[in-house]
Amino acid sequence: DYRSTSEKRRFCTHCGDRQNLEEHPRLQHVFLCKSCLKEYNANKWKQEDDHDCDCCCCGDGGNVVLCDYCSHSVCSNCIMLHMGEEEWNRVLTEEKWQCLMCKKDEKGQPLFAKK
Repeated sequence: DYRSTSEKRRFCTHCGDRQNLEEHPRLQHVFLCKSCLKEYNANKWKQEDDHDCDCCCCGDGGNVVLCDYCSHSVCSNCIMLHMGEEEWNRVLTEEKWQCLMCKKDEKGQPLFAKK
């Protein structure tokens, strides 16, 4: 469960390190190590076709999935790490997809986006 506070859920979403972790600046239940956080915060966040070119979770570019509800993109690795295989299957089969910033629970509360 992505909301778990167990030690196995505490890792840098970018490099996988378990040392010197900081909370993600925009997402709850997600961590970055100090080194990767510095890199994340220095990102210029280029956009192409009204979407970020880099993942809003880890800051990497490459194989990103575009959100159908906002300008954010999320890489396939972060979808699998934080949302699971079921969510990845949803990306592959459904017409519209919500990113970590847009996804809400049954009460309408953000699952990942900080309030």
